[in-house]
Amino acid sequence: MHHLPFSNAVLAIFASLLIFPSFAFSQTKGQRPAALPELGAGTGVASLREVKKRERVLTIRKQLMATQKAAGEREQEITRLTALVQSGTSTRLSADERVLRYMQAQDAHPAVADRLRQDREQSLHVMQQLKAAGDEEYSDERISAYIGQANQALRRMLRAQGEQQKRLTKIKRAILNGRRGVAPPPGFANRNSMAMTLLTDGEHSFYVSEKLVSTQQFSAFFKASTTGKEDGAPHKADKPMTGLSWDMARQFCRWLSVRENATYRLPTAAEAALIGERFPSAVWTNSTWEGPDPAARKVRERFGVPMKIIWDPHKRFGAETTVGELPFASYDELAFTVVTSRKTGRVDRWNRLRTEK
Repeated sequence: MHHLPFSNAVLAIFASLLIFPSFAFSQTKGQRPAALPELGAGTGVASLREVKKRERVLTIRKQLMATQKAAGEREQEITRLTALVQSGTSTRLSADERVLRYMQAQDAHPAVADRLRQDREQSLHVMQQLKAAGDEEYSDERISAYIGQANQALRRMLRAQGEQQKRLTKIKRAILNGRRGVAPPPGFANRNSMAMTLLTDGEHSFYVSEKLVSTQQFSAFFKASTTGKEDGAPHKADKPMTGLSWDMARQFCRWLSVRENATYRLPTAAEAALIGERFPSAVWTNSTWEGPDPAARKVRERFGVPMKIIWDPHKRFGAETTVGELPFASYDELAFTVVTSRKTGRVDRWNRLRTEK
């Protein structure tokens, strides 16, 4: 528990000063000081100045007490934020519940940080007023003593506010790390009605479309590319889209990335091997075919026509599961799938929970 750096002794000193020789203040809780009485005959300019100086010190005292109260409120808010972030690490919660805890903390953090910034600005303002008040001379030495002790208390409070700021910075970092620590969802569906499933080999994980890109999904891309409008009409036969070149498949990925605001692409050869035999057709990959023949590679380099790898687990194109092919080739037995990073799944879950919240 963090104790606020403000001494009750400081307030005790000033409490004895609430009634000055020449005027009285109302001490009713919640009321402002009573109006100063008019100076009687014989009262000099020096007495009037003394009254105004004492009145200014009383105003500073009120501001200092308000600053102390705000510091206590901020301490409670930061403590609650810390507990909320720590609760997100509980393994007894589901992944969605953990993410919701981090979401709540992330939403609350900026407001707490902004209030703390305002508190610190107010503390610095009060310190300037205390400095100006300390440059004055007072007939009652207790006022000078109060100003000195209040100055020390305010400096302790400023240091405490600095520590609160450090804790808020750590909380912000913990929220980000906590979100990353929650396992990505096993699957999700994007806005293009593509169901994506998570694949992992222990070190590398990514999402792959559960089915090959369909005629309906490709038609939406083609319609948008040629007319600027998407085709909303249903298709009678929603089967895998085949007979496309590597470049057309890549253009679809680019369009999908813009539409989904996330990076979608063709799988690499290594990712395709992890996909395995889940699809009936061979699929394009994003990897370049080197081939076993050095002479053939030189010819391709000479004419600037790099070949792309086709993943062919059912060996429809040859005796191997990987085949080199020109990027502009197209076959009825050749389709394509898309992959995206696990970050896409995390963002999709975050947006879904935000909508459901």
